[in-house]
Amino acid sequence: MKRILQFGLILAALNTHSQSAGSLDTSFGNAGKVITSINSGADKAYGVALQSDGKIVVVGVTTNTATGKDFVCVRYNPNGTLDTSFGTGGIVTTDIQLGSDDVAYSIAIQSDGKIIVAGYSDDGSQKKAALIRYNTTGSIDTSFGTAGKTLTPFELTQASEIKVIKIHALTGNIIVGGNTQVTTNKAKPVIARYTSSGILDTTFNTTGIKLL
Repeated sequence: MKRILQFGLILAALNTHSQSAGSLDTSFGNAGKVITSINSGADKAYGVALQSDGKIVVVGVTTNTATGKDFVCVRYNPNGTLDTSFGTGGIVTTDIQLGSDDVAYSIAIQSDGKIIVAGYSDDGSQKKAALIRYNTTGSIDTSFGTAGKTLTPFELTQASEIKVIKIHALTGNIIVGGNTQVTTNKAKPVIARYTSSGILDTTFNTTGIKLL
């Protein structure tokens, strides 16, 4: 039986088989739905990916009274239960910069199972495009970028964010799409390419960044 996963404040599985196509798959979670509370503040999911073993990884933002908005990454078993082998009870939250507001929009899973999450981090002085890589257990992979993270201002002094991330199947390079402000009231779409180690790939458009 195939499933369609939908997400927002809830994670739901829909049947895509014969007469029941589009109905909730009641074998998943609680009658086809999973609701996960991360913190007492607002929690939102923006990206979802399926691992090769059928586990489901969801990313988004959680609001913490101490650290503000943080990246959140949650892994579920194929039946919708939290995967307690990942992070703390299946949940990982990350304050990208100390006290920054951070939102994760997209996720990609490498062939070795490591998880790359993309979005933005805003420390109050500038919003920067943000990447972070987690090991399969949910710990930060410190071999990636700088201590596991990469922050990029696509335009030197303007706000930037990543909305989409893909991994090149042959090279392992990381390709992202997003946007950046070019003036106070104007933004442009951006494509950027990073090496598999989280460094801008300067063989792409000299800087690794291309404004469209």
